[in-house]
Amino acid sequence: AVFFGESAKRMKFLEDAIHETHEESRRLRLKKHCQTRWVEQADALAIFTELYDSVLQALELITQSCDGNTSSSASVLLTAITQFAFLAALSSAEFVLNYTKPLSVLLQKSGLDLCVALREVTIIQETLNDVRLSADERFADVYANIVRLGTVAGIEPSTPRVCGKQTHRSNVPARTAESYYRTSVFLPFVDCMIQGS
Repeated sequence: AVFFGESAKRMKFLEDAIHETHEESRRLRLKKHCQTRWVEQADALAIFTELYDSVLQALELITQSCDGNTSSSASVLLTAITQFAFLAALSSAEFVLNYTKPLSVLLQKSGLDLCVALREVTIIQETLNDVRLSADERFADVYANIVRLGTVAGIEPSTPRVCGKQTHRSNVPARTAESYYRTSVFLPFVDCMIQGS
């Protein structure tokens, strides 16, 4: 959202791509990711996922038709968002934040009773624990979304190379891309949300 918002020309590329790929959509731009507002984070991820094909198209056009610096930045962004690992993180975060969004809305209301708030937090923790326990089934839906986005971007499901000793990223032994991303992306994010709530 920041990249497109920095220039009216870039925003025009995005708006044109949205009109071309999502004729019925009322959205004309991406929402900026907010570090402190959880509701905004969930909304920003949902909008980005919804407009993913438009973002790809706009970045490709910018890469081809703009000056060197802008073209280079668009190319770097395009490369980053067309990685299968990025799509796994995006879909996992969107899935989990959809559980926490109603709680975030509730906690922002004025005059909220502390007992009600604690009860709602406990419900979300229990729900996330259930998600954790049934991760195989829950991640199957997330993985289907990852594959769908990958198809839009023209990328096949893949995993990073696994070596004997890895120090800079997760080195999870897995037979399939689905089990790799469930173990290295989805479950750690769910665990982090459970511990942080």
